Amino acid sequence: MPIPFELTVTESNLNNPPLVVGKLKKQNIKRGKTATLDLSRILQDPDGDRLSFTAAATNPALAGLVMQGHTLQITGLLTGSTIVNVVASDGRGGLAGTSLELKITGSKKDNGKGAKTAEANDPEVEVISWNEVVNYPNPFRGETTTSYSLKSASYVKLEVFTVLGKPLAVLADGVQQAGLHNITFDASLLPAGIYLYRIQVEDAVTTKRMLVK
Repeated sequence: MPIPFELTVTESNLNNPPLVVGKLKKQNIKRGKTATLDLSRILQDPDGDRLSFTAAATNPALAGLVMQGHTLQITGLLTGSTIVNVVASDGRGGLAGTSLELKITGSKKDNGKGAKTAEANDPEVEVISWNEVVNYPNPFRGETTTSYSLKSASYVKLEVFTVLGKPLAVLADGVQQAGLHNITFDASLLPAGIYLYRIQVEDAVTTKRMLVK
């Protein structure tokens, strides 16, 4: 006689991971100045779990990062550009991550306004000198192709990172001719999750997310 078996899964047993609900704007700060970001407006948990945050810069020598609860303080240490990766954990195995571009400029006399967020019309913001870079498909499983179009022959470096800034692959590193370029990335050995790809064309840099299913 078979033994009766019942399985009940209640909603409280399920865990939804944190969500990226906003976008971190590119930060442009002076060396020695500090920018403060409220991460609770960018990363939130649909279950109401309390999130813990971590942050890391791909070039830690350029910026000092201090995390206090959901507040991230970024202090410019040296001039240059870097990527700051932020990860939220719900303490139950759920993770979500995002990133921002950080540009630190020379320590000119402070105008009293302190650190500022770079906007598109800010003359100190780097202007991306190529057509919008995209990868397709995204989300994907197996392979994805990153496409971009150069207006002129330029030095290009295309890299893939984890959300914590760990390098995974260098897909391009050298001078490329003007025109359309398509570069394939094989992620078949990577676990599902969020990853970052960063493209540098001459001195301009942009970073985007890709999702491996």
